[in-house]
Amino acid sequence: MAISKITITFNEDLIVDKYIKLKMLNPSIPLLPIYLLETFKTIRTTIKQVQILPITSIIGESSATAYASAFNLDYGSNGTGYQVSSNLNVVTIFAPNDVLLFEIFETNANVTAVIGSVSDDYNSFAPILTDINTKNNFFFAESPIHFNFYNENSDINIQKVNVEVYIWRGFQESDLPSTPSLVFNDVKKVSPIDNYIALEFHNEIKSYITSSNLNKNNPQWAYNTTDNSTTAGEGVYFHIVYRVDSESVKQLGTYFATIGYRYDFEQRGGLYPSYIDNGTVRKYANHIRYDKHSFNLLTTVSTSYSGVGVDGMIIKETVDPIVRETQTGVSCLIAYVNKLGYWDTFTPFGKFIETIETKRDNFSNSYRNPLNVDSQIQHLKSQGLAKSTRKFSINTGLLNELNNYQVQEIIQSPKTYLVIFSDVLYTTEDIGITVDNNIVTVDNTEITVDSVAITLSDIGYYSSFVQIPVINTNNNFIRKTKLNDKSSINYNLEFEQTNNYINDIL
Repeated sequence: MAISKITITFNEDLIVDKYIKLKMLNPSIPLLPIYLLETFKTIRTTIKQVQILPITSIIGESSATAYASAFNLDYGSNGTGYQVSSNLNVVTIFAPNDVLLFEIFETNANVTAVIGSVSDDYNSFAPILTDINTKNNFFFAESPIHFNFYNENSDINIQKVNVEVYIWRGFQESDLPSTPSLVFNDVKKVSPIDNYIALEFHNEIKSYITSSNLNKNNPQWAYNTTDNSTTAGEGVYFHIVYRVDSESVKQLGTYFATIGYRYDFEQRGGLYPSYIDNGTVRKYANHIRYDKHSFNLLTTVSTSYSGVGVDGMIIKETVDPIVRETQTGVSCLIAYVNKLGYWDTFTPFGKFIETIETKRDNFSNSYRNPLNVDSQIQHLKSQGLAKSTRKFSINTGLLNELNNYQVQEIIQSPKTYLVIFSDVLYTTEDIGITVDNNIVTVDNTEITVDSVAITLSDIGYYSSFVQIPVINTNNNFIRKTKLNDKSSINYNLEFEQTNNYINDIL
């Protein structure tokens, strides 16, 4: 499919009564051509007139600008669909569809024209992927993802845009889908004076991260007793191909998106505050493994991977705190997706309260002959458990005012886990591997192990834990400060287990 176009070059600055008359032909109706006439006048008083503008240093430029403006008013912005643009002394006009063809033109001015066509076939265009090496290539899918599309001249002659968005995970180069994931056809601009067309599609990007149907590895986190935490599905790639009006196909490049979010339109000290900036004020507990995540700005198209690792879009590093404290009572860790869209952890040091809320169904038993019932052993009323909900109220303990951002992130996090540790630590007796649950030593002998390997680096860490998927039920966040609250900066965080504590259907 191709769109007919005509390129008109103004070799002089036109004066009054100079005209240009274009002829359009529908091959299926050759006897009914369409004529597009514009005549130059001192002042435009009606349609099909071009108001003469003051000349510029470039011959024909003012006439080209005036002609494009008048043609757009008469045949473009009024809904007939012709696309017109001007550049210096040249005007380019595209037919409104692939049926009408420019056939010939008439003029009494020093104007030349070339009739041609442009392909409208997206399938001939292969996306050219780009490195993701600046913070401008990262987007947060919990907040709006806006893109503005402009024509080649960035002027108000833009009329419509067709956009294709490729969304995928895995390896950036080898896993690029063969067809677009999203297609936006003939999106019109909002106002006649706009020089751009805006699109917003954060929900579409987000669905590829959070949906279990589209992403089998939707954001997950798992604590590990002998290594860093295991994570998956924290982000996806997307690549944008577009065409404005009947111009050539272009691309915006390749991007990476997580389910992060912006607090506001304002950004403090740059777009991505670093984990390290506030790491010095965090508190760490004894016997718990910690790691940190950050965006990788050193990837390349050929090696980049959407997950975590050396070539992954997210870097995971071990944290070895210099100062650790002892958690009193229940030892636990809160894992959550932070505002940047990757996993983070928070260690509470305050009071830990666990409650179980049970809902029951009561019903009476029916007997044909109640006189035969032995009342000592028979219940005339039975009870069934409909639902049992496990809830947790955890106080953060005393915090530095700089920790407020973490508490706010936990409350606003789209996904949260609670890890409760048992008081069982790895000791030197656990070092080695187990075969059939027996610890053995190996001298250059290949064997099959049935458990994880315990090394010296694991000594002193918890060996047993329960990881619970929870949601945060705090609806309000009231920021506490040294001025208002003195040294009593602490918060009660409320969580609820996402599945039925007694029995659940997954």
